Amino acid sequence: MEELIELIHSEDAAIRRDAAYRLAGADARAIYPLVRALWDENPGVQEAAMSSLMSFTGEEAIWAVMPLLREDAPRRNMALQILARIGGPHTDLIARDLNDKDADVRKFVIDIFGDLGSPEVVPHLIHALSDENANVRAAAARSLGMLHADQSVPRLVGLLADEEWVAFVAIEALGKIADEKAVGALISLLQSPSDTLRIMAIEALGEIRSPLASAALFETIERVDAEEKKLVAKSLVNIGVRSTRELSSVLMDLLREDSYDDKEAAVAGLISLRYKKAVPLIIEQAGALDVSIPEDEELYRKLMDAVVEIGDEAGLVKLLANKGMKYRARVAVIDALGRLKSHEAVKPLMCFLTSGAREVRRAAASAEATIGVDVSGDELMGGLHDEDGHVRRSVARALGAIGDKKAVPALLELVKKENYPDVLEDAVAAIAELDPEALTELAKSKKPGVRLAVARTAQGDELLHLIKDSDPKVRIAAVLSLGTSGSENASATLANLTKSTDPEVRKAAVRGLGFIGDDAARKALVRRVSDKDMWVRMFAVDALSDIGEAAAAPGVRKLLTAAEEGPVRIAALRYLARFGNRSDIGACLDDADPFVREEAERALEIMAARE
Repeated sequence: MEELIELIHSEDAAIRRDAAYRLAGADARAIYPLVRALWDENPGVQEAAMSSLMSFTGEEAIWAVMPLLREDAPRRNMALQILARIGGPHTDLIARDLNDKDADVRKFVIDIFGDLGSPEVVPHLIHALSDENANVRAAAARSLGMLHADQSVPRLVGLLADEEWVAFVAIEALGKIADEKAVGALISLLQSPSDTLRIMAIEALGEIRSPLASAALFETIERVDAEEKKLVAKSLVNIGVRSTRELSSVLMDLLREDSYDDKEAAVAGLISLRYKKAVPLIIEQAGALDVSIPEDEELYRKLMDAVVEIGDEAGLVKLLANKGMKYRARVAVIDALGRLKSHEAVKPLMCFLTSGAREVRRAAASAEATIGVDVSGDELMGGLHDEDGHVRRSVARALGAIGDKKAVPALLELVKKENYPDVLEDAVAAIAELDPEALTELAKSKKPGVRLAVARTAQGDELLHLIKDSDPKVRIAAVLSLGTSGSENASATLANLTKSTDPEVRKAAVRGLGFIGDDAARKALVRRVSDKDMWVRMFAVDALSDIGEAAAAPGVRKLLTAAEEGPVRIAALRYLARFGNRSDIGACLDDADPFVREEAERALEIMAARE
């Protein structure tokens, strides 16, 4: 340590920075050299010194850093960060400076207490509400709000008669604390001539969410201007008010605003009111959004959630007949009816399967697939010839959902011609629903894409044929499906496949055995812990962990060697968190791989929680 203290004065900045970092956690002799290094001309040395000072926990560091609150701005800001990190056990020592003659120092102490977030500082902060300096009083109020200190509410209410900007901070703090004891005082501010205080009181009452404020807010909404009406409406929505014509009108105006937050608040209120008259406007707003933009997509989802929650099925069906509606708004209506699984919409939606707009056809087909009842396959099958793959896919799903077996020949015809993998997969899935025996012939198709779709869908003997397919993708998909098929021979077949020379097949077989978990599967998985392929080892250990096989622990421990690949060691640590001991895991706390170290720490936490 003495050598490092000497090096912290080196002419070479890199050496000074390294010495400062390495003094972290040293004894108290290093504190003052590190404090002096905060004035170093090199920012990197300053950063290193600040970082190391944050590692000290004793009073010596507090005594050394507190005087920096009187220094220039850079030193003061570093001191604030250090004290906010290490000051928790020493709040009484730091609180001594609440009596300092310098109001700035008193304020800095309060800021530190706010950052510490400890309930022990609350009495000190409440006392500071009586400080002679307005900046100090405001800082104390802000910190008490951050700490949600409900015992400070009476004193904070007293600040509402203070200077306006101090009262502003006090109102903000009362809103964060959200204690009903403040409601009466905040209601009195609804009559304040100060726009600032009145608006802050409205927002704080909404944050407190007390029904006691409802009547006063309703009275306020009738006499304020349009902008203030919106704020009152938001607060009433937060409180949970469920009925009033005046409120619904304001919420409708709020929904028309450009602000995302305004629209979100309006939607929440209209849902709580179950206001059906708002549905056309919500649909119009949804139709005006470009869902390729993430923010618009999120708002579209919330608007559609609102339509579904309001649930005006009859009104939505009527909207379908509106010929002047823009196509995006029509898509939104169809989307909502599909999510509502509206039987009433099934017939009206049929005409949109041949609409000129591609998005409308897609939406109609998807809605019919979601509803899945009260329509014959004959009415839908024309959509299997649509030029758009999304429409063909949705129609195939719908035909499978309604259970009309007459659709099987048309679906088989589609499978012969279709080139899009996702359409093929849904068409094959529909066939499997309607006529599982037809999969036997499809499994012999010359098109690899068809066989792959069958391998991902089938649950019968077709899989035994496809696990020998010439296409590796088909083989692997069939092996994976076999694990969830429920076949009597699945476990034995997969256990045998774990001996394959193809590591991809072994990996798929191991994953399949993890779904089964019987005795044969467990024994086969234990053997694969020592497989020569790292991914097979990893999936085997994960599967054994999931099915709860403790017998693999000796083999899994061997995987913690430094020569093993990181993903395998991580899987082994997850397993040993359940079936190992602390000595197995402790050695990995110093592993060169940071992800392994992190998993080792997590494993020890799991063990501690279980104990």
